[in-house]
Amino acid sequence: MDIEQRDDGVTAAETVAEARVYAGFTAQSFAQETTAPDDSTVVEIRYSRNSYPINWVVDGETTTEQVKYGAEIVTPQPPAKQGYIFERWLGFDEGMTMGTDGQTFTARWKPAPDTGYTVKHILQELDESYPAEGDLVKNEVKTGATGSQTAAAPKNYEGFTPGPVTQAEILPDGTTVVEVLYGRNSISKMLWAMSTPKSAGMK
Repeated sequence: MDIEQRDDGVTAAETVAEARVYAGFTAQSFAQETTAPDDSTVVEIRYSRNSYPINWVVDGETTTEQVKYGAEIVTPQPPAKQGYIFERWLGFDEGMTMGTDGQTFTARWKPAPDTGYTVKHILQELDESYPAEGDLVKNEVKTGATGSQTAAAPKNYEGFTPGPVTQAEILPDGTTVVEVLYGRNSISKMLWAMSTPKSAGMK
């Protein structure tokens, strides 16, 4: 971008050109010239385009880059966060150009709707203990929105009765586990004693 300014001076004297102030630019050093009688003297003052900082904040961690004044701001690749879906950069609008002030944009996510969690259906042993693994432990994998409550529900296992279920918050890393304990049913057996009537003459 070239801007011309005409000033008057005294022939054979040194020019008195002064740098102007332009937002987003800084004047470089320049030399005065001797004023020619034919008005052909030119003093060239060049201006460097300034750069300003942009901060990209992701989960409290900041990455800073320098962007030249007037340049279009280009966002970095959307950051990944387990259990969440990237939504947008807060404060950023498409087509933004760099001004004369620093800018800060913060990543915003929304909960992923399909974060996994595990429901462990644990059937009671004969000694009334509950095993940590084995045939009596049935794992069920389910999904839900990160940060929401699980939706564990008891199943029907013959000979067992489920206890109350305590739901839990779905963690973003998929490690949430809900245990459903099943008590082993007891079957009562009734023994009938039958008496035989005594025969006549028997004492």
